[in-house]
Amino acid sequence: MTIFTHRSKALGVVRSMAFALLLALPGVAFAAVPKLVDVHGGLYAVGGGPISDGAYQMTFSIYPSAIGSSAAYVEGPTGVTVKNGVFQYTLGTKASLSADTLAKLTSPYLAIQVGTDPEFTKLPMTSVPYALRSSVSDSLGCTGCLKATHLAAVVLAPYAKTDTLAKVATSGAYADVTGAPDLTAYAKTAGLAKVATTGAYADVSGTPDLAIYAKAASLAKVAVSGAYADLTGVPDLAGYAKAADLATVATTNSYNDLAGAPAVAQVGQSCGTGLLVAGFLEDGSLDCVETNITSVLAANLPKDGLDEVSDNLLTNVFAEKISGTPNLPIPDNTPVGATDTVEVGDIGIVQTFTVSIDLLNSDLAKIGVTLYDPAGAAYVLYNKGSFGTTLKTSYPDPTSPASGDLTTWIGKNPKGKWYLKVVDSGKLDGNIDGKVTAWSLNFQVISGSKVGVSGSTTVVGNATVAGSITVGGSIIGLPSAKYRMAIWDCYGQNGWFMDNDATLFGGVAPSTWCDNNPNPSELSSDKRSLAALFSEKGYAKGATLVTAQMWRKGNQIGSTQAKRAGALFRVKNSTGGNINWPLQWVATSYQGWGERSALMVNGDTVWTGGDCYVGCTASAGLTIPANRTSTVVFIAGSGPGSCNSRVLMLGFVDNSLILPNGLAFVDDLDTATGGWEQ
Repeated sequence: MTIFTHRSKALGVVRSMAFALLLALPGVAFAAVPKLVDVHGGLYAVGGGPISDGAYQMTFSIYPSAIGSSAAYVEGPTGVTVKNGVFQYTLGTKASLSADTLAKLTSPYLAIQVGTDPEFTKLPMTSVPYALRSSVSDSLGCTGCLKATHLAAVVLAPYAKTDTLAKVATSGAYADVTGAPDLTAYAKTAGLAKVATTGAYADVSGTPDLAIYAKAASLAKVAVSGAYADLTGVPDLAGYAKAADLATVATTNSYNDLAGAPAVAQVGQSCGTGLLVAGFLEDGSLDCVETNITSVLAANLPKDGLDEVSDNLLTNVFAEKISGTPNLPIPDNTPVGATDTVEVGDIGIVQTFTVSIDLLNSDLAKIGVTLYDPAGAAYVLYNKGSFGTTLKTSYPDPTSPASGDLTTWIGKNPKGKWYLKVVDSGKLDGNIDGKVTAWSLNFQVISGSKVGVSGSTTVVGNATVAGSITVGGSIIGLPSAKYRMAIWDCYGQNGWFMDNDATLFGGVAPSTWCDNNPNPSELSSDKRSLAALFSEKGYAKGATLVTAQMWRKGNQIGSTQAKRAGALFRVKNSTGGNINWPLQWVATSYQGWGERSALMVNGDTVWTGGDCYVGCTASAGLTIPANRTSTVVFIAGSGPGSCNSRVLMLGFVDNSLILPNGLAFVDDLDTATGGWEQ
């Protein structure tokens, strides 16, 4: 069968098609009719040329008629090769094409579908020579028209005639069997005693007389069963427990069979002198240990286990950093090189140890760095290892020393003098082109002399301290300092104090304090200088009196006999925005004699007073900057003289020392650094 069709494109929609069916005459005998149908066809584009070569999925369907109906046979989709627009496929290759199927189709039609395109128009299928040959058998439409005479003798050869068969072949009777067995050795049923076939006791002849025996039916049930339950008059056991339901101890009465028995000491097995009961063993005997509880703990607790027994509130493990001299110059071509020594105290037993080096030089390929321990052992950290200008690392982690094992110090006390030597073997002009910017010994140690406390510490009762205490936070039970204060005179018996030296007066000369109306912004911003003047701590809640005093000096009540009072606050703003602190105070002041009061925030004067004899009340809103700790200083002057006397007063009122949310007083003047910006 040959088919020609047109397609719009290789996988497009079929636009038009034309089919031609041709008879194929294969050269085979008519007697062997194959169950296959050959289909040839062509696929062409709308423009007239063949579609692209390749394999296309095709589905072949045979319908009973040209219009409507369901396909009687479908094969595919299956891959079909198309070359130059021509394809060939044999129906029946994958789906069996039976004669019965075709026999039911009087006018079959063939349709082909390529890919998902619509099915081509159905075309009628015509006969081929094999189909014409089969029409001969179709013409034999008769019943019983074949006679024995039509059959060849060879067809009936396997079959036997009745008269040649043994008699039993047709009768099926045992008597007709030839060679039957000899049964003379067997008895007939009629000749046997009845019991031979029934097996019944009653059929036995000469049976014994059983009259003297009881029948089972007349016996008590227990006589035949032997079961306790079949006894009559048995006791009522409902109120008793079965042994199987009882604990073992109920039948043994043994202490060892008790469940949940307490562990008790066995007789004669108590702990002896000098021993402590630590618990009970599985057999009930006592677990005895030494009474020295220290030795018990030491045997079971690691040396760094203080955190484990204190829920991480205490520790004896500390990080210790001992730094050498910074910016140590490295001379050129000098065997002695640059040397530096640090001394390590009795800090504990080393757990980890590193040496940090930060070094600059014009050529590292000429540099050697050696560390000497207290015993004089040398560790070559770096030995002309590479080119470059900067060496910044730690030994032995992450960088391994050139020689020497620093880890041998783990488990030892590093107490003693450590010595660093850096040699630059380059250049000959004696110039210095390198320096050790910084170096340090870094230990993590288990200390036997101090304990770290995490969180707050509460002391109930008295606490005796043999050494010093460094407090980073607050101690519960003690008030927290809110401010620093100072009260001072300017003039002594023979002149200005300290010859008018400003060192202990916050960087402002005594004569300036009492004669020249200084602003607090003239104070030194150095925290050590401020701490030298404001050396007393003030503890207040909402309001506080710093000082209120009067003095007489005869007729000498001039400015040289003046006094000053000051209060310094360190205020931390922990928020991201500025916060206003409304501060109210009462203070004396005398601007006319150069002793006015004034208020400063971070080096800027925000308020100054006039004349006030015995204390005037005033207020100001202070802006405390975000994300920093600020310094606020109030300085009060003496009031004007009256009745041969003068007064000095400074206090804060109306609970104005209760800070707004986000602000907090900190007492860090002894540890803070930097200027007003800190």
